Amino acid sequence: MSSAISKHVKISIKGKEDNPVYNDNLFAAEIVYSNINTSSGNKTISIINKDKSTNTFTGNYSNIQLRFDNSLDYIYTKTDTSSSDYSKLSDGNYSEISIGEQQSNLDKTIQINQNNDPNNWQTKYQGNKQIGQILIDGEAEPTKTGQIDSNGVLELYPTLQGGSTFFMNMGLDDPTKDPCFSYDGMNKGVPTQKKTENGVTFYNTPGSKVNYHSGSPSGRIIRLGIYAEPGSKGQAQKHTWKEKPDFIWGQKGIRNHELAGFIRMHGDLGVHKSLACKVCGGNLDAGRSLVETCYPISSKDTVRANVNYEHFPYVKVSGVKQFFSGDYCQDNKWVGIKHVHIVADDKSHATNYLYVDTDPFDSSGKPNNNWKLKAEWTDNGVPGYQNIPATWRSQVDKIRVDGWQNVDFTLMSIREIDPHSKPSIIVSAEQHKEGRIIDDSEITIDHNLFEEENSEVPVDN
Repeated sequence: MSSAISKHVKISIKGKEDNPVYNDNLFAAEIVYSNINTSSGNKTISIINKDKSTNTFTGNYSNIQLRFDNSLDYIYTKTDTSSSDYSKLSDGNYSEISIGEQQSNLDKTIQINQNNDPNNWQTKYQGNKQIGQILIDGEAEPTKTGQIDSNGVLELYPTLQGGSTFFMNMGLDDPTKDPCFSYDGMNKGVPTQKKTENGVTFYNTPGSKVNYHSGSPSGRIIRLGIYAEPGSKGQAQKHTWKEKPDFIWGQKGIRNHELAGFIRMHGDLGVHKSLACKVCGGNLDAGRSLVETCYPISSKDTVRANVNYEHFPYVKVSGVKQFFSGDYCQDNKWVGIKHVHIVADDKSHATNYLYVDTDPFDSSGKPNNNWKLKAEWTDNGVPGYQNIPATWRSQVDKIRVDGWQNVDFTLMSIREIDPHSKPSIIVSAEQHKEGRIIDDSEITIDHNLFEEENSEVPVDN
């Protein structure tokens, strides 16, 4: 795979200087995307307009230029949408450009060239349509087009109208005071501290001591549970996987979800470690009805997936596809993690995606939103659990962390998403081909050895 796209953005505005006040509806600029691909090969450029129409052209382009012609001098932007202060946008190498809402009556020109020649541009589009996004199908980095949620985090999929949602209330001193958030029963009563560092407000907890079936030294564990359906926290689940239910507790539980959280771990205990998104479940240990996707715990580890419908056993899933390596759980390092679960209309299977942001906060503590697709796998069911895929509405979805002295967490959320929508981060066909199927022989961690001996938990409170 060739080197990633480099986007150099040139701002060139012509016009008068007697009106220095601008807003989101007065964006104008000349934008040059340079060095699209250092190797040969055609790239498909799709200009998606605000009216949903598309202009598409294909060629071995080295540059793309998007020009807005109007009478303004400067383009102004703001990074804080709640602020009225704008700053002047200058030349630079930007990873993301938000075009904004252009006035539809302004003429816009889209040009391309093939030889990095600033004097050899070919016009591909002229008109006054409002341009929504530019997609480059080739060696481009994923294009981000989604909404930003109330926590400042990019939504990978749009929220389903009327669907259940949860956003962690960082104003609480204790997150378990939220009627839709809880630690597992075995973590009940563990201490929690609220802290702020470098602009990031978070909670810290040591979790609970835990013993494992392997007989290895004791470790520590914390399970961070979201009960998105109001009223479901503290209530016993009504159904289990064996019934192939439509829901575990109620009809407002989440079937198609986007679970998110930001985790930082401290003090490697040298015993079993885990960072897992455990979804689709109920709050009782027997019949828990969960599946999990596990983030790598070391440089030699890979993404793993397991079906864990009962206290025992964990049944590993074959066919996990991983798209890149080199990132894993590290001491004192934040990682953003998102788990997307999409159920087929006929409920014959579900597709699971793991996205990560390995440098999730900027210098002011705001989310960077540099999410990348880390892995995906299809849940067709496993023989150990009667080949029944997890397609039901959950009661609780969790992030589980094992093997550290204490854990920081912040900005957890879950949303019922529209399963028929396209993701806001678009991965090119060529990037998708680069994904590698993890061979079963590479998975050396047997989660059954690390099932807790003392995990017969009460109903969460």
